[in-house]
Amino acid sequence: MKNPDPQPTHTLWLGYAAAAWAVIFAAISFYWAAGIGMLLYGAASFVQHLLMATGVITLPPGLGRTGAYGHLLLWDPWWSLGGILFIAVSYQLSAVSRRLKADG
Repeated sequence: MKNPDPQPTHTLWLGYAAAAWAVIFAAISFYWAAGIGMLLYGAASFVQHLLMATGVITLPPGLGRTGAYGHLLLWDPWWSLGGILFIAVSYQLSAVSRRLKADG
């Protein structure tokens, strides 16, 4: 059966290329949002666990002082570092994308 669409197949590939380009830009936006979310989560948790460890706010019964120090010294910095790294990677990715666009 003959294809009823008179347009050449290269327009189909241009559509695929446009869709791939949109996915790349969506990924960049996702990495920015993920990085900022991780950084804010790590910073807020750090402040909360610092206040718990110093006795300013009460410790939940299930956490305990050891758990608060564990989160304060281990987990909260990892979340913040992960957020910083996600932001750095998305910045690099957007810079490379801008460079490629400028080079044409």
